[in-house]
Amino acid sequence: MDEVSATELKNYPESFQPIKSEFEMSVEMVSPAQYGSTVAEDLFHVPLSMKQMKSLNIEKAKRMKFKGMTKPPEVVVVNQKEKPVSKSNNDSFQRTFLLLNTVQMLQEGYPMPVKSSENSYKNFKYTNKKYSTVTSQSPMFGLDCEMCMTTAKRPELTWVSVINENLETVYNTLVKPYNKVTNYLTRWSGITKALLDPVNKRLEEVQRDLQKLLPPDAILCGQSLQCDLLALQMFHPYVIDTSVIYNLSGQHGIKPSLKILTQRFLGYLYENSSPHLSF
Repeated sequence: MDEVSATELKNYPESFQPIKSEFEMSVEMVSPAQYGSTVAEDLFHVPLSMKQMKSLNIEKAKRMKFKGMTKPPEVVVVNQKEKPVSKSNNDSFQRTFLLLNTVQMLQEGYPMPVKSSENSYKNFKYTNKKYSTVTSQSPMFGLDCEMCMTTAKRPELTWVSVINENLETVYNTLVKPYNKVTNYLTRWSGITKALLDPVNKRLEEVQRDLQKLLPPDAILCGQSLQCDLLALQMFHPYVIDTSVIYNLSGQHGIKPSLKILTQRFLGYLYENSSPHLSF
């Protein structure tokens, strides 16, 4: 029941007899109304067990706005046995615990291999033609893209960078959009006309490069990665999104900015007026 507090329970005990007879224990909590939520919404946000997460499959997306799922025959998944957490890395727990599940990816707006009414992902490519099961030993790669506004009236890819777990840059390139740039968004992207004019690299080349670079069980990590994958026009099944896994406010739907995360966990403060450059 929404907006019912301990005060009502104390002042009108007779009204709650049926509930009290069903539940032997009770605990006082902060009302969801205090932070703009509801009891029902909070109940449905109880974390899934690992067994439940594994049981989720792509067909459950049908309850969303999508019509169905498609997967080209050349894209296959190869099962491999789970290995123990390596003693050589700094993982406190299995990195697979942080992966977004299918429903979360849909809710966050990640490009998925689905048929939508808008046919939005018709020309999207897979990051690999052959995927293997993700494990605690699967390599992580940090991905960051910069975009500019074009005559297509949407952000288009102009810069993409990838680093490995050793913080080594393994891919870094500027990309020229096919459509004319109308706003370089220099304040945030760091991209300028002088920087982009001599570039010949196109989106299709970047897609091929990433397909060669990323192993079949690669985990992509980053802040709001759906924006990067949309700009790349690519699908990827294994994602860790820092805007989702760090809930600093304790409120559903309130995401921490990259500025807050870097300040809190890295002790690094950058100004809003500074360009958000790739690696």
